[in-house]
Amino acid sequence: MGDESSRVRGWDLPTGFFHWLLAAGVSGSVSGAWIGGDAMLCPMRLGFAVFTLLAFGLLWGWVGGARSRFSSFLSAPSALLRYLRRQSRPSELHDVGHHPLGAFSVFAFPPTLALVGARAAAGTWVVRRGG
Repeated sequence: MGDESSRVRGWDLPTGFFHWLLAAGVSGSVSGAWIGGDAMLCPMRLGFAVFTLLAFGLLWGWVGGARSRFSSFLSAPSALLRYLRRQSRPSELHDVGHHPLGAFSVFAFPPTLALVGARAAAGTWVVRRGG
């Protein structure tokens, strides 16, 4: 008999696009702001894109695929401590999706996302208003 390994995806396609486009949008916006001059149109446009991506990410966290939903990230604080001590139970599978520390970071991330969203909204308004 041959090797019958199966391929398991960690992210669905919309989640993967969300993560990569958000990283690219924030990086491009910051780069354009550092360059200044005519490149300031770039942060304005990317600000709209980042703001739209954040709205999509919030929506997809509620209605998306099984591994994309916020409810799939939940783990008990005791599971997090066991994970950090490398004493996870055999029943606690951390192969696919968020492990307990990753889940904690997802729930600690909303203030950062709120700041990115506010910056995207304020930055686009300021550039548009001033331009």
